[in-house]
Parts: sequence; C-alpha cells; structure tokens
Amino acid sequence: ICLRDRVPLFGRVEEHDVRLTPLGETVAREVARLGSRFREVGVDLSIVMPDHAHVILALRDRVRTLGAVVGALKSTSAAQINAFRGTPGAPLWQRGFYDHVIRDDEDLDRIRGYIKTNPTRWSLRHTT
Repeated sequence: ICLRDRVPLFGRVEEHDVRLTPLGETVAREVARLGSRFREVGVDLSIVMPDHAHVILALRDRVRTLGAVVGALKSTSAAQINAFRGTPGAPLWQRGFYDHVIRDDEDLDRIRGYIKTNPTRWSLRHTT
C-alpha cells in the first residue's frame, strides 16, 4: 500500500532498520488492530516503510473482501494522520493497492523474506 506521490512521511531507514515517525506509528498500530477489528482477518507479517506498507493478511472466511479490509485500514489511518497534521480530508494513500494470493508455504516464505529484507533493499537504493 503506497502513499500518494510516494512522499516518505512514515519514517526513514537507518542502518537497515526503519525508524518510524508518529505518522508511521499510527499506520503500524492500525495494521496491528486489523485482527481485532475484523474477526475473520489475521495479520501474519507487516512492515511500515517510509512511503509504503507491506502486510500479509490471512482471510479466514469470505465475509469481507480484501478491498474492504485494506480500505478500512487506509481510511482509519488517513483520518488519524490528517487530524494530526491539520489536513482533514486530504488524500494520503494512492488509489488501489497491489495484492498477491499466497498459494503455498514456499510462496509464503518468499513473501515473508521480501518483507523482512525490505529495509535493507531500501538502504541500498537510497544511499549515494
């Protein structure tokens, strides 16, 4: 899930670790809360990066669509962040999101590895 215009509002990466701003902490808190907000959703793994977030969600039944869950995350986090910034109603997130259906344990391990190493890849790309 990417921020609009990929503006790095959520933090910075230092020595391969993400240091979240209060805005990034808001997103991390809302991601963690998804499982208690939606009984049919489990959060397997997540990371908030400076300008985007990765989340592996386990949908335990088909009561809600993935779009509804991600929409709720984007809506609640945007409302809190905009209140904090004094920018009510301002667009925060890009429209849509990238999703991938994880079909087996090998795929799950690959995606988990990608998420866990995202700060290192960020450091390598953003170092001059």
